[in-house]
Amino acid sequence: MKRIFLVAVLLSAAPLFAWNATDTTRLPEWLNPKITGINTLPPRSSAVVPFYNGNEKDCVLLNGTWKFHLVPSPKNRIADFTKTDYDDSQWLNLPVPSNWQMPMFTGQLKEHAPKNLGGTVDDYPIYVNIPYPWAKTNGKWTPPVIPDDFNPVGMYRRDFELPETFATDGQNIILHFAGVESCFYVWVNGEKVGLGKDSRTAVEFDITKYVKPGKNKIAVEVFRWSDGSWLECQDFWRLSGIFRDVFIYALPKVHVRDVKIRTELDEKYETATFLVELLFSSETQESVRIDATARVVGLDGAELKRESLNFAPKQFVLAQQFWFEGLKPKLWTAETPNLYTLEITCGERKITLPIGFRTSEIKDGQLLVNGKPVLLKGVNRHEHDPVTGHTLTPESMIADIRLMKENNINAVRCSHYPNDPRWYYLCDKYGLYVIDEANIESHGMGYGAESLAKNPLFREAHLDRTVRMFERDKNHPSIIVWSLGNEAGDGPNFEATYDWLKEHDATRPVQYEGAGRRRNTDIVCPMYAKVDALIDYAQEHRDRPMILCEYAHAMGNSTGNLQVYWDAIYEHPQLQGGFIWDWVDQGLLADVPSTHSTGNPGEQTYWAFGGDFGPADVPSDQNFCCNGLVGPDRKPHPGLAEVKKVYQDIRIEPVEKEGILTGLRIGNGFFFQDLSGYDATISLVDDSPGSFSVELDGYALIAPRESKEIPVPLPRFKRQPGEFFYNVVFRTKTDTPLVPAGHVVAVAQFRANASSLPEDRPTGANGSLENVVTEMPKPDFWRAPTDNDRGNGMARRLGFWKTCDDANVAIHQLKEEKLENGDTLVTLHLVKPKDSPVIPRVGTRLVLDGEFDHITYFGRGPDENYIDRKTGSLIGNYTTTVDEMCVDYVEPGEYGYRTDVRWVAFRDDNGTGVLFVSMPDAGDCAPGRRGDRYEPDAGTICFSASRYSREELENRDHPYKMRESNAIHVNLDLLQMGVGGDDSWGARPHERFQLDAEEYTLRYRMRPLAPGDDPATIARQQVE
Repeated sequence: MKRIFLVAVLLSAAPLFAWNATDTTRLPEWLNPKITGINTLPPRSSAVVPFYNGNEKDCVLLNGTWKFHLVPSPKNRIADFTKTDYDDSQWLNLPVPSNWQMPMFTGQLKEHAPKNLGGTVDDYPIYVNIPYPWAKTNGKWTPPVIPDDFNPVGMYRRDFELPETFATDGQNIILHFAGVESCFYVWVNGEKVGLGKDSRTAVEFDITKYVKPGKNKIAVEVFRWSDGSWLECQDFWRLSGIFRDVFIYALPKVHVRDVKIRTELDEKYETATFLVELLFSSETQESVRIDATARVVGLDGAELKRESLNFAPKQFVLAQQFWFEGLKPKLWTAETPNLYTLEITCGERKITLPIGFRTSEIKDGQLLVNGKPVLLKGVNRHEHDPVTGHTLTPESMIADIRLMKENNINAVRCSHYPNDPRWYYLCDKYGLYVIDEANIESHGMGYGAESLAKNPLFREAHLDRTVRMFERDKNHPSIIVWSLGNEAGDGPNFEATYDWLKEHDATRPVQYEGAGRRRNTDIVCPMYAKVDALIDYAQEHRDRPMILCEYAHAMGNSTGNLQVYWDAIYEHPQLQGGFIWDWVDQGLLADVPSTHSTGNPGEQTYWAFGGDFGPADVPSDQNFCCNGLVGPDRKPHPGLAEVKKVYQDIRIEPVEKEGILTGLRIGNGFFFQDLSGYDATISLVDDSPGSFSVELDGYALIAPRESKEIPVPLPRFKRQPGEFFYNVVFRTKTDTPLVPAGHVVAVAQFRANASSLPEDRPTGANGSLENVVTEMPKPDFWRAPTDNDRGNGMARRLGFWKTCDDANVAIHQLKEEKLENGDTLVTLHLVKPKDSPVIPRVGTRLVLDGEFDHITYFGRGPDENYIDRKTGSLIGNYTTTVDEMCVDYVEPGEYGYRTDVRWVAFRDDNGTGVLFVSMPDAGDCAPGRRGDRYEPDAGTICFSASRYSREELENRDHPYKMRESNAIHVNLDLLQMGVGGDDSWGARPHERFQLDAEEYTLRYRMRPLAPGDDPATIARQQVE
């Protein structure tokens, strides 16, 4: 049944907000927060903009080369640059969209510089986290005023042709800026059009009266900082310019000005009611009959429903509604992104947008999507490209989504601003839950009395940014939660934005971390809460779920303790996940300074961070912008493998009888699909290449959130010496839009009890260690600090162990002795002094000749792993090289570790080398530990290998400054403390992953290898 009724009558020219300049009369427009825009059109859904609804051909794209000139401050602006006859022939040629401070425009990245740039831009990227990037006035921040001694202003000019089809007498000509930072003025043909603010949502102007047929001139003036910048104090690179798309399009005088859709499901979440609300605009003086049609197209392309209406508005905006009832659609979720199509036709104009039927609500203290308490396995994502800055392409966005889907990430928080509109269409299409966040962060003002959340001068700006986010993005099914902003305190301004959203959208919850547990958040969403705090919250039933808006700070060598968080989340229903900080390292590609040039083309660029640009006193938080699970080039860091394992939705547990594996308990952790889309195998793994693999059956129809025990058809196999493990692997059965068939989605590993018998007799060693090991083992209790170590003051707290050298025999003893078969037995015994701090590592370091860089080992891999980040690393037989073990963290430190290692061999090209084998009693730890502590597997060691000494790793702030040696620096350890990851500014590894036993014993043997020697066979030999 169709229901049509009048919703609202609004003057089309009415401003979004009225404002009173009583207290701001002396401020220029660009510094007046009461002015959120001048002559701008009210915000609307991106769905009605031709560029985003499949009608890009109907737009005049203004992307491309613009003439550009930069002045250092507003007082240096060129007053007449907007005139049509102004001579800009000597100006630079700057591509739009772009950020003008990027290294390719400042002369610091020659490889990517546009050939027609014609010079360099005299400005630079600034990275700060909490503070504002400009200087204080008399030691204080003075919002909304910006010091004008350095506040560059960019001036843009270009010509464009108005097509003959854009008839100004019968159409409205709309100028659309998708993103300009921070605020900007626009002139067309020398006439001032208006002012735009809020750098992260679209600003549109009606330029009908300013344009003419044929050639036109547009001029834009962009301020690096404005009053809006007080609300844009995000933890990212502070850049400027027209950084998103710019285009012009035409609309009939009578047209669909906006569309709002709403899907509702019945109590069983099966039958849908679909509401389409159209806002029409008419500027004619006469009554014109409007015919409009809305139809819903199914997944197969067939029409499901069609409704029509006709009416005759006159000089006002009229809202009309279509109701579609009784639909039984396939629902949209991140697991099953089923998208229908809505086609709206009004006259000759057609609007097409994707529709996802889904609900999002808080019920009984949980966040429900289509009635199910989903777990958000999320990441925070900044819009960042190492070459183009804040300007992204759809291909880059798809690459991000592909990586996320491949690594079991199902949710993204748009930190901390609305993203490029195309991002949301891609999340709709491929399936990601999205938290959309208003472009509000005033971190530098703090959270107290000076917080802008409490400042009435900024009330309109808070509301404007929230309304713009909602109106632009309201129709996307992927957006399941609105966020009011980030790190901006709390107060009346956020209560107002919360109330506005709740009044205008009953289909989504609203969250704000700064509200804590106050009324203006539907979700308790803390940052970096410790696991104990999560468990404490979940001990009693609450009216709201807890979802961490930020956690697991992935800065450098980090992401430890993640499994500990998710053990708690899986156990407590009101804990529903979180968003790792963050997705991508925000390094910028820059040329290595000539003073450090190697002459090797592959080593001429590096990832620059805060402080690498501009004058020596530029405000900077150094590499704190590099917290990603992937590098700036989207190369995954090793921590991403841990995330994939912890986030996997298929749970696998062994079922044993009398110590023998008889079956598996498979748990389906999905909420909306069974397991029929996956193949599964079980294989036997030992320390020699090759093993059997058997397909599993009986799991396909396990329903969401259910589990089932299935038999394991293990073949008979001959007992062999050594250790054995069962690997269970689930893979995609067929291709999906981004993930190919055969992609691994879930793994598990169990120790097999098949055999642990050693070889009967040891054999004598062939060869000598003399030309292989250039420096014999020495005690080592230190590591090159990681980012987390630097943040928690490790060097100060644990410095005792850095100077605990080989001469300190009162604390430790290192012995080397020859065994009967010629092997060298190394024994390190450590007695931890009373009241001494926890130990960074218990081990030895030695040096090999640089030719012995081929590595084979039996332990955890294939990637770097640590005792608090090894869930995603399975024990197996791995082959690598010293160079392949190098992890390109933006700032050097400890890297490349492998744990639970039984043996490791280093060989040259000819097969000659050295084998290190853990002894059965390696790992002995005396009592005296506090609480539940990590215990290493008996008979295992850990190792790392690098062409850089520890001193190089510890004392250089960029990899290009490190001196690579001709040697291989090897650590052979009993243990190294965890890397941590709760945060990077004080949190230490969890106590369980710290080393504080009273005594430790490390034992391993060294043996020369000749070509043809099998390390696995030798390692299994029983040696006394």
